[in-house]
Amino acid sequence: AIRCIKNVTIHNAAVLCINAGEYWLGTGAADNSMSLFHRSQERLGGHSTAALKMSGWQLYRTPQKAVAMVRCAASDLERKRICAGGRNGLLRLWDATLTK
Repeated sequence: AIRCIKNVTIHNAAVLCINAGEYWLGTGAADNSMSLFHRSQERLGGHSTAALKMSGWQLYRTPQKAVAMVRCAASDLERKRICAGGRNGLLRLWDATLTK
């Protein structure tokens, strides 16, 4: 059986893409915002069920830019980037810089 373990509202518009990796989770939304989550490798404890808990994930996010509604988005989690294409023909590349 499969069940929902957590609901999290982050974006003010429809989510267009989700890309999940072992340590990164990226989402892109129609309001031209993105969310990038990182999970520390130390928190895993060698067991993948820790991935189900949001408490192990840290949120990184770009500021919202509502110039034009996004039509598509894609993410490169290893480089911590999300690319979004808007209805006005504008292509934006978001790069999340991680600081400790």
